[in-house]
Amino acid sequence: MISQQTSLKETTVRVPRSTQTTKFFEGLPEGVKHTDLLRLVQNLEKKIGLSSAAVQHLGYLVTHTREGDWQPGAAPIVYRSVQNTATDRRRTERQIHNLERALHRAGLIQWNDTENYKRYGRRDHHGHIEFAYGVDLTPLGLMYDRLVELNEQHMAYMAAFAEIKRKVTGLRRSIRSKIDWAQENGLVIDELVDELATLPRIAANMTITALTAILNQARTINFALDDVLKDEAKPEPLETPENGHSWKETSDTYSQQSVNILWI
Repeated sequence: MISQQTSLKETTVRVPRSTQTTKFFEGLPEGVKHTDLLRLVQNLEKKIGLSSAAVQHLGYLVTHTREGDWQPGAAPIVYRSVQNTATDRRRTERQIHNLERALHRAGLIQWNDTENYKRYGRRDHHGHIEFAYGVDLTPLGLMYDRLVELNEQHMAYMAAFAEIKRKVTGLRRSIRSKIDWAQENGLVIDELVDELATLPRIAANMTITALTAILNQARTINFALDDVLKDEAKPEPLETPENGHSWKETSDTYSQQSVNILWI
């Protein structure tokens, strides 16, 4: 990775960026655009430790590159000055530096500034960068495969989360139906009513482990109700959009294997 601090002699020699980087950029895979990289980061911002503000700044940087900058041997360098960048984004220069440091810590950018942090560059008549000093997005391009992998894991995790949430929602509805029927028929189930009241609500930032614990707690209440009602006349089956069948939830234990997502 290029150091942010380079010698004055080095910065006065204007040579193509590809000869200065420690990693040759082989370009993005066929059919992949630099905007696809941005969408992946937007999907994963919390998973890779970025704030929304940092991701928005990355979006600004990406939109200041051209498609040709992401071709083999080229380099996507944004050489707009920090002052102009701050003006564009209605932020202070200090805030711009802080946002870029966050992107650097996440491994998405590196710098190719001069010693005094000045940023400048020039394109030829074809639009190709002849020389440039500024924010280098090469690390973002090199991370494409890893970002795709993380996004697939994230999507699988979210699908598993949604499935467990669906089960909990359907089970709550089934339990309430049983409780209503039991109370209407004079059965004493106060303890189970209290247990249902203490069943935690589902939060979007909840882990699958915590969500599964709620599901298992709801099943315990449901099975206890079944024991109370087993010698009583059963209420009519309750059709729900989630299960489309009877009010009674099956007793098989939820398998953790279906949601064993490994985040590396």
